[in-house]
Amino acid sequence: MRILRSGALATCLGLSAAASLAAQELTIGPKGGLNITRMTFEEAGIDHHINSREGFHIGAVGVLDFTDYLGLQMEIAYSQKGMAADEQTDYTFQGAMDMAFLDIPMLIRFGADGDVAPHLFAGPVLAIEVSCKLNDVQLHGDRNQHLTGLVNGDCDDADFDVQRETWDLGLRVGAGFDFPTTWGEAFIDGMYDFGLRDMNANPDMPGSIKGRGVCFSAGFRFPVANW
Repeated sequence: MRILRSGALATCLGLSAAASLAAQELTIGPKGGLNITRMTFEEAGIDHHINSREGFHIGAVGVLDFTDYLGLQMEIAYSQKGMAADEQTDYTFQGAMDMAFLDIPMLIRFGADGDVAPHLFAGPVLAIEVSCKLNDVQLHGDRNQHLTGLVNGDCDDADFDVQRETWDLGLRVGAGFDFPTTWGEAFIDGMYDFGLRDMNANPDMPGSIKGRGVCFSAGFRFPVANW
């Protein structure tokens, strides 16, 4: 709950600060959709393939329009992510790791007017881990020799303690369409998240692990202020 309150406060403060600019309109509303995410595992210049995991995201979005074509888009969303490694690979684990993050992006937005109004957006996204669980995982390595069979449980369980970074910083780029209505604007978005931070915190495992993801969203924004 402390993470959720901190994220919500950061979003509100960012919107308030941006509102001090010559914004024309502030719209806010709910959003949700599909995530298709995975991790890239790069070792000695080789990019190993790790399978993707599907999940969902749900949260809120706010858009401050400075002009008819330029604005700031901020979001806060609970977002499911993860990865899976099949038994043909040679990683420190085989199976699935299901994770959830609190995503807080701050995006510059370029748009146009019209009954079907296209828009583009790009900017940084902060992701704070909320949960991490192992599902039907077979662990490998000397430190896990005491474990047999498939493992299920929290990543921080003392028996296997998955060593990882618990926050990520990345870039988000995307595009979508707004559909103006009497009550506000419906919208659909597609976006790509590109993790910049190495999430591997295990000194015994060589290589870097970075997050990647494709997301599809839909939602509705209501006007709450005009300047």
